[in-house]
Amino acid sequence: VYRCKATPPYDDEFVSEAIYDLTGYTTAEFLDGRVLYDELILDDHRARTDDELDVAMRERRPFVIEYPIRHRDGSVRWVAEHGRILFDESGAPDRLEGFMFDITSRVEAVNEGRAVEHKLANLIDNVPGVVFRCEATPPYRDIFISDAIEDLTGYAVGGFLDGTMDLYDLLGPEDQRRIDQSIAEQLRARDSYVVEYEITHRDGTSRWIEDRGTLIHDTDSDTRFLDGVLMDLTDRKHLEQRLAYDAAHDPLTALPNRTLLLDHLDATLARAERSGTRTAVLFLDLDRFKLVNDAMGHSAGDELLVHFTRRLTSVLRESDLAARTGGDEFVIVCSDLAGADEATVIARRISDVLGDPFTVQGRSVFVTASIGIAFAERGARASDVLRSADTAA
Repeated sequence: VYRCKATPPYDDEFVSEAIYDLTGYTTAEFLDGRVLYDELILDDHRARTDDELDVAMRERRPFVIEYPIRHRDGSVRWVAEHGRILFDESGAPDRLEGFMFDITSRVEAVNEGRAVEHKLANLIDNVPGVVFRCEATPPYRDIFISDAIEDLTGYAVGGFLDGTMDLYDLLGPEDQRRIDQSIAEQLRARDSYVVEYEITHRDGTSRWIEDRGTLIHDTDSDTRFLDGVLMDLTDRKHLEQRLAYDAAHDPLTALPNRTLLLDHLDATLARAERSGTRTAVLFLDLDRFKLVNDAMGHSAGDELLVHFTRRLTSVLRESDLAARTGGDEFVIVCSDLAGADEATVIARRISDVLGDPFTVQGRSVFVTASIGIAFAERGARASDVLRSADTAA
């Protein structure tokens, strides 16, 4: 860990004792100026490191620079320097501070075995998700992220690594707080976490993500990184939503089924208690439906039900809910009624649409309906109101 001036020769103001293992020189030798760290960088890399630092200063961003240095014993050590630039009140670069890693073994491994790196790259590319390494605390700045991030978000890798793009940019503020809280709570209990959230892709579509991460510790058990993978759950979420929809709706007419009807009626009755409005339930039984079914077949009966559903929903108010509860039985929940007459008017409109014949398999079919109306009293339960409407029909 170090802190130095931001202009050549980058005089050191603080250097941790780990500098001795990295360079062979003591902290004191750097602090009293006997050794200048910049002079340990190999000549053919010094201009490049200076250029990379200059770019970071102009762009006012943190930097990560890798380069070789000459150790006191004459050997070459490779260093990864992660730092940030501190600016003075006038906006000029004032100090550099950061930390350095000895990456010699990594560089040697890369130089000695390009095949290993190639295999690793292929492995990451074939993971069905985005592999990442980031800082272990919010805002979890990315240190590494695989190319698959572009497919998942629509944004290139470079933006995530240079800090101009972040997954948080694709979330709402409430989601950010919820995710941060969930990750923090899980990491306090163990060294890993799993969260799910929805992002907005660059093309405007929504994508669901499963974010799995694990804390990576150094040899002193200090937390250094979060390593993990982002999985695209969009297809699974769509399937779950479809299954949830199917579980609550009639497959033939797409109307709510009895389960969703009861949930809706319970909520409607509770709202009516608070607002002082009235709720009516209409129970509708199609007359002569069984005759059509028996004479023309079940496919004709199904076709008749679909045609009837379209007519039924066309005469209901936006606030009304129609459900199919049985073969030829339908229930309509009419909420926010000012008086009993409104429910009667709705029932009359339903009867009127049955005046014209239905065309089923090329034939004209006439049906009528028996409609019972029940008004919910204060404190009534959904099942009681349904039973009353059924009896009235």
